Amino acid sequence: MKIIIFLVASLLISFVLSAQTLIFSDDFDSYTVGGKVAQQNTTGIWTTWSNSPGSAEDAEVSSTQAFNGANSAYIANDVDLVLLLNDKTTGRYQLEFEMFIESGKMGYFNLLQDFAGNNSEWGFQVTFHPDGITKVDAGGDSITGFYFNFDQWYHVNFIVDIDDDFATMYFDGNEIVSWKWSGGSFGDGTLHKLDAADFYGLVDGANSGMYIDNIIFNEMSVPEFPVNLTVNYTGGNNVLTWITPTTTPDSYLLTVNSNVVAQGITDTFYTDVNPYPQTYVYNVRAQYNSLGYSHASNDANITVPGGVNRNFVVFEVGTGTWCYYCPGAALACEDMEANGDSAASIEYHTGDSYATTESEARVNHYNMTGIPTAVVDGDLRIEGGNHTTSLYPNYHQAYLIRKAKNALFTINLTATQTGTYDYSLQIDMEQMSAYYSGTKKLYTVITESNIAESWQGLSELNFVQRLLLPDANGTSLDFSSQTTQSQTITFTLDPTWVKDNCDLVVFLQDAATDEIVQAAKIDMATVVSASIASPINVAIYPNPTKDNLFVRTTQQGKYKIIN
Repeated sequence: MKIIIFLVASLLISFVLSAQTLIFSDDFDSYTVGGKVAQQNTTGIWTTWSNSPGSAEDAEVSSTQAFNGANSAYIANDVDLVLLLNDKTTGRYQLEFEMFIESGKMGYFNLLQDFAGNNSEWGFQVTFHPDGITKVDAGGDSITGFYFNFDQWYHVNFIVDIDDDFATMYFDGNEIVSWKWSGGSFGDGTLHKLDAADFYGLVDGANSGMYIDNIIFNEMSVPEFPVNLTVNYTGGNNVLTWITPTTTPDSYLLTVNSNVVAQGITDTFYTDVNPYPQTYVYNVRAQYNSLGYSHASNDANITVPGGVNRNFVVFEVGTGTWCYYCPGAALACEDMEANGDSAASIEYHTGDSYATTESEARVNHYNMTGIPTAVVDGDLRIEGGNHTTSLYPNYHQAYLIRKAKNALFTINLTATQTGTYDYSLQIDMEQMSAYYSGTKKLYTVITESNIAESWQGLSELNFVQRLLLPDANGTSLDFSSQTTQSQTITFTLDPTWVKDNCDLVVFLQDAATDEIVQAAKIDMATVVSASIASPINVAIYPNPTKDNLFVRTTQQGKYKIIN
């Protein structure tokens, strides 16, 4: 019996060892203390952000702290030490190291899909703040965070599978985040490559004080993956099953549309309860302790009924002409329109002459404690701005996320001019899914653009909220007993507003969640009076004619006759 156990253990150890191949390692013990890392390195694995070994960007070799052995590398203020991983475009890799942050100081490092100085592409980044909390960007901004202790060594472990387009970060043996590798730090990337790691001496409210030691870079083999993943829509749920690999994994991880939705699964089935009306692509991966996740299984596709295309994504932006950083948000809204995004921007001014009772109420409704703040479809939030640079990349990413999510209603608009400044709007709505079963709020907004105004270096204002109807509380609607409803709204434009520069935006918002479930928009320049919109009966005789032409019509109007 002892011999059998010994043989099994030996086979297991052999399997684990053969699962990885060392590419390089560095423990800094061969370096001279006080010297620079990249300057002393002879293997070509270290450089600095500006490719200047020996400069202030280069880290100092220190004996003050070491995980084992004698030395480590110290990441002081503004150090920018780059570990070159050399353009990996295929394969599966593991990067490990030890890290230590001095009491009350900061730490930062990232993984780069492409190292090109200031034109680099980020795959991941984490900031260790002086309050003992981290901020992790991996497939999305601030996707997660965790606590850490100062003056303590921690083991950091990354597994990046370029072929499977999947990566995982472990900290002190615990999985922190898994994400689609090509999506990069903020989820908007497309690059399938691993190129470098950057250890930066970030200074943000505290000095940098991070030690790193025992760098190890391995190429790994791929463990077995699950097969025959299936999904069925049953009883309002998506029910998934799969077949386990030959080697039993420790657990499973499930993704839907490339986003992690469940992990630590120990069964070979999973129920996705009450999924939103949408098309889903599921994958399952097997997780093996110390080996990480396998490649994904086959795709399992299903469409949950009830969703329709989202007409427009609504950006409700808190802003003000006095706000130094608000131009970045304003330019982003303009860029979305210029680039053809189906976005409906509404800029709620606060604290200036363009503010209205309704705009202030919406700013307060969303608890916009600082501006600019954009609330996207009542679901996503973008805070902060820039004085000179458009925030379009951030806004466009939020737009793509929301545009891909089905709407639950259809909205059709018919607008008619009934007087010089008077209008009537017919709103016809149909509920396609009762996923959100509670009260809905209907809002109608008039915005004006191309308003001449010198503010914060810009010369005009756009998408300024002029009217919000019936008021900031909207119209409450109940679709529980009927799936179709219509509303008629009348309104009057201020004579000082340029009608052809105005948009009419209508959106339906779930009262409980604030999520906008559908929106529609009309360019007011296309809205004409009822008489013009209606056919006019005109008779011309004789036909053909020579010298005399007679015109008979049922309505008054101006007619031009051209010979």
